[in-house]
Amino acid sequence: MQEEEIRNTSVNVNGFISQAVDFQDKLVQLQKEILKVVQMQTGFWRELEKKNSNIQRLLSYGEKITKQFDFIKGIYDGLYEMSPNHITLLSVYGNYVKEVLNDDLSAQKILEK
Repeated sequence: MQEEEIRNTSVNVNGFISQAVDFQDKLVQLQKEILKVVQMQTGFWRELEKKNSNIQRLLSYGEKITKQFDFIKGIYDGLYEMSPNHITLLSVYGNYVKEVLNDDLSAQKILEK
C-alpha cells in the first residue's frame, strides 16, 4: 500500500517537473519570437526611411510581421492556459503589447492581473 502511494507521488512529481520544464521552454521561445518581431519591425522602418524604398520588401516585412504577431499570440495563449497568474509571462507579454503593439489599454489589463 505504501509502495503504491510512493509510486503515485513519484509519477505526480515527475509530471509536474515535466510541465514546469515545458512551460519554461515555451516562455523562452516567446521571448525569442518577440525579439524576432522587433528585428523585423526595425528592418521595415529602415527600409521605409530609404529614399527609394523597395515596396516588395516592405510588403514582405508586413506579411512576416503580421504572421509573427499571430504566432506570438498563440504561444502566449498556450502559456496563459497553463499558468494564468505567472508573473514573468504576464510581464513579458504585457510589455510586448505595450511597447511593440502600442496598445496601452490591453497592456494595462495584462500587467494588472
